[in-house]
Amino acid sequence: MMGCRFRPERKGKCQAAFTLIELLVVIAIIAVLVGLLLPAVQAARESARRMQCTNQMKQIGLGMHNFNNTYERFPPGEVSTTAVNMERYGPWPAHESAMHQVPGILMLPYLEESNVANLWEQFRQHKLNGGAGSQDTWPAPLREALAAQPVNHLNCPSSTTPHVFEWDGGTYFTSSTTYGFNWGTTMKGAVDANGAYVKDGIFHTNSRTTFANITDGSSNTMLVGERDISERNWDAVYGSTAYRDLSAWAQVGKGFGWTSGLTYAPLNYSFPGSVRLNPPTGAVQTEMVNKRIHAFGSQHVGGANFAFSDGSVRFLKNSINFAIYQALSTRAKGEIISGND
Repeated sequence: MMGCRFRPERKGKCQAAFTLIELLVVIAIIAVLVGLLLPAVQAARESARRMQCTNQMKQIGLGMHNFNNTYERFPPGEVSTTAVNMERYGPWPAHESAMHQVPGILMLPYLEESNVANLWEQFRQHKLNGGAGSQDTWPAPLREALAAQPVNHLNCPSSTTPHVFEWDGGTYFTSSTTYGFNWGTTMKGAVDANGAYVKDGIFHTNSRTTFANITDGSSNTMLVGERDISERNWDAVYGSTAYRDLSAWAQVGKGFGWTSGLTYAPLNYSFPGSVRLNPPTGAVQTEMVNKRIHAFGSQHVGGANFAFSDGSVRFLKNSINFAIYQALSTRAKGEIISGND
């Protein structure tokens, strides 16, 4: 019931009005309703962003299939004509190399990014003609224009990672990606029990993977997964925040990108808060940093999206069994996979 107050010009008559208590009650009710509504709105927005991310990964998977239709293989994880890498992973024609041959760049024409692809091809030809150090002679305005071409298809809308980074104090520039191409279970350069270099994913240095090489089945083999390089404890583990820049899919100056994703670490692996009290050193530090750089993960709640070799996209939960998780990243080990979590 509203309170009553009298006005002198209307003797004996009461005009209805809110009391202070009633006003406070109304404000409290509105605050509660807003508090209940905001999480629902945020959840709806995240659901829409996750759906957009799923659609982008489908487009990347489709682009990979179209690349395969053209070249009868998937793009290489990276291209190298150095003797040691060719000995480890197989040769690559020198005339096809220019350091920056990584999936993100090679896929541009298949993601409706032909203009950006043409810029990269000009840069590649410049490097082929001028040698390893020629990236520094590429006119600065052109380098900067190339660096300023982030590809939205390669960034999850839920991610807070900037699309362009400076590198080495502005000497180089990088465009970022939140997607990593499946390099399998181990770090580059790892060897198995027989001393052979491990290359069990779809991609590796100088890889030429075909569908025939995916004997585990295309529906059981990851092609691309989300990567989230943001980490609040980078400075405690590494001594700086520089590694946040390692979400680059391409670097104008140095010519390559950190586009590898591995199941070497669990999904959404991050540093524990205890590293601030007890920072790791030596081999332990190196191991933690390597895991964090290459781990698949996302800023979605509870897991991350993965595009599989059959063109499907699935959301894998953080709770996925680690053995199954690793099995999904190998192309020809013959594991039996009964489920995804």
